[in-house]
Amino acid sequence: MAFSFVENHGTNKEQTSNTSLSIAPASTIPVGAVLVLFAACDNIAVSTGDTTTHSVTDSQSNTWTRVSEKTFSDAGVALDGVTVSTHRCVVTTQLTTGDSITLTISSATTAKIIGLTEFSVAAGSTLETTTTTGATKNELASGGTDLSAAFSGLTSAEYLIVSSASIESVTRTLTLSEDADYTNLADLVSQSASSGAIWGSFRYRIATLTGDTVLPTWTWASGTCDAAHTVGVIHEVVSAGGNKAGGLVNVAQLKSLVNGGLVN
Repeated sequence: MAFSFVENHGTNKEQTSNTSLSIAPASTIPVGAVLVLFAACDNIAVSTGDTTTHSVTDSQSNTWTRVSEKTFSDAGVALDGVTVSTHRCVVTTQLTTGDSITLTISSATTAKIIGLTEFSVAAGSTLETTTTTGATKNELASGGTDLSAAFSGLTSAEYLIVSSASIESVTRTLTLSEDADYTNLADLVSQSASSGAIWGSFRYRIATLTGDTVLPTWTWASGTCDAAHTVGVIHEVVSAGGNKAGGLVNVAQLKSLVNGGLVN
């Protein structure tokens, strides 16, 4: 398998109004490693659906790409819902425990949770986002399946699937029932027993498939909560100089091979 899990570098959270939140690697991250940053926070976008309010950088200027972002806004105003996102990076400059990876939000928000996970991939590979999906729910009920997110119709290949979900206004304890096909990385609240808090939950799967449904569920004592879920599907792109099993050749690379007389 091209993708492999390496290390969960942990989480960070806060309940303070500002525009960013950072995390330090738990150990040295080498050149070529694949990093995924998962995020959940109060919403800045005022419309429900796909949004672009989150971005990621690190202290060594590696390039980060947003994989997916989804917002739920209850009444079309900032801070009345949640935004969740995932971001990827192939490390080109080593990161150590003295470095930082930072989520930046387009305007100040209070409740925030981030998580950082390291994967490996074959040397020289690049990554592309194949597809994204997600779900939002106004007044999610305990045990509700409304955050189910599905994708289908992909070329059969190995994919890294990453998921970030969040539930708003948590004044109660939530119990997660994780999707059996996925590995949970984090499931925590930004601040206990606070009406302004959010619950953040991150997961991944590495598998060869053409489609899937991602369905984490939570139960709690009473009441309903607003929620959002985003899923990103990442694949390895074969380098122009090689034929990597499980990789997908993109159109530009194939044209380059043909024009160079390497493929007929």
